[in-house]
Amino acid sequence: MKKTLLSIVSISFLFVSAFAQSTKPDALVLYRQGNYKQAIEVCRGEIQVQPNNVDSYVVLCWSLLSDGQYSSAEYYAKAGLNIASSDPRLIEAMGEAKYFTNQNDDALSYFQSYAASIKDMTTTLARVYSYMGEIYIRKTKYNHADICYSMALRIVPGESAWWIRQGYAKQMAKDYTGAYSAYEQCLSISPNNREAKQALEKLANYL
Repeated sequence: MKKTLLSIVSISFLFVSAFAQSTKPDALVLYRQGNYKQAIEVCRGEIQVQPNNVDSYVVLCWSLLSDGQYSSAEYYAKAGLNIASSDPRLIEAMGEAKYFTNQNDDALSYFQSYAASIKDMTTTLARVYSYMGEIYIRKTKYNHADICYSMALRIVPGESAWWIRQGYAKQMAKDYTGAYSAYEQCLSISPNNREAKQALEKLANYL
């Protein structure tokens, strides 16, 4: 009888433990659902329990970036990189954190490291190239910006906003024909884009 009672208690404990684990919030799911603040809290709790859990740092950084908490994202990306210095997800996250806090040279360095480590043409890589293009525009290196946006658009050709930025880079580099073509590409995707229409009207004077 005693053994039977102990068995029942043990089974009950295992059931409760399994139920608790199954109902524990999943930070990655919360992030993908757009529940960034809740995902942040879950990740911070996970890190308190497992300070070396790299995946928790990654999802935390993604959530902080999506929530506009760029300085905090930089802090946790640095902490994560202290654990896994070559993790491309954290390298990219640090690049974004630096980008959105206008640390252009540092952001560019992290983005370049990320791009060098990735072999597959992913949407994340395309976004990284677009950030690099924008940094080069900030630095008035328009030909460099043009190249970066070309790389981004090679991966995601349907991003109308990137065609506009490439058009601007070409225009500032005095490649008016190329700029005109880029703006037209934007309008082929988004026919009512006012910015592209206005740019084409202004470019007519240079062609």
